[in-house]
Amino acid sequence: MVKLYVRRGSRPGDETYYLHIPREFVRALGITPGDRFELAVDTEGGLTLCYKKVKKETTPPVRTVSGIEG
Repeated sequence: MVKLYVRRGSRPGDETYYLHIPREFVRALGITPGDRFELAVDTEGGLTLCYKKVKKETTPPVRTVSGIEG
């Protein structure tokens, strides 16, 4: 079971909700603080939240600047 954690925002009704992943799952699945996840929500027959781990980029994207002469 995963418990819901609520953090109050600066204004009333402006809360942020977090799902705590048990430490045993984190270790077994090799989850690290830098990992990113996509969330899919299914509401048929109840509520199902499905998180999918997104591949990390090995190198940052290259940005080019045009119109500059060197």
